[in-house]
Amino acid sequence: MGARHSALAVADKLIRLSIVDETPITPMKAQKLTYFCHAWMLGLGNGPLFQDAVESWQHGPVIRALYHELKHYGGDRITEPILTEETTFSDQEEKVIRVVWKRYGELDGTRLSRMTHVENSPWEQTYRRDKRRQIIHNHVIRDYYAALIEQQQG
Repeated sequence: MGARHSALAVADKLIRLSIVDETPITPMKAQKLTYFCHAWMLGLGNGPLFQDAVESWQHGPVIRALYHELKHYGGDRITEPILTEETTFSDQEEKVIRVVWKRYGELDGTRLSRMTHVENSPWEQTYRRDKRRQIIHNHVIRDYYAALIEQQQG
């Protein structure tokens, strides 16, 4: 099953949730939350949430197009949606995005980044090996998050 969305659409949804909840979201936080939405979708066996590649950068997983869209904010709070129209997601996609927001939305970008750096994480498996940017393949993300889900249920 291929992804129907862009990472920008997922980030836009998260930004809209942050505005409604009056909870600050910065570019780093948007990056990590967008990644977590994608990762949990893969781990749950629902296929990718977006078609963009996830890359391993120094501070964790990054979606390049999202980075370029948000970089003008620097470390400041994102104050408005990045898309003119809100994207419609399936019920399952919407649920995962909302659960990720509810679970991680209060955390700042630095804390979320640290969470992506744990031992054997998809980022660690790709970046730590040779400390250069490269794609974190969906199967690596899927396998890691599926194992996390299995541990939580076991």
